Amino acid sequence: NPRFHLYRYDKPGDQFTLHADQPYILDDMISFYTVLVYLSDNYEGGEALIGGVEKFKPKAGTAIVFPHYILHGAAPLVSG
Repeated sequence: NPRFHLYRYDKPGDQFTLHADQPYILDDMISFYTVLVYLSDNYEGGEALIGGVEKFKPKAGTAIVFPHYILHGAAPLVSG
């Protein structure tokens, strides 16, 4: 799937502003969900922001699945 993206936050202040994703359409297939997988948890800041109000720090290996239209982002990284 050409829609897979990997993001790495490694400088203080790196963040992902709140946004909603769009469906990916290919022929007769359409995506409905966003999947976030956290590969590490040795950092400060960078909490997941889901729905514009939920703020939490996922453990390494955590996956979060939600419909594309839900606002989500990441708080600014402090260190790590």
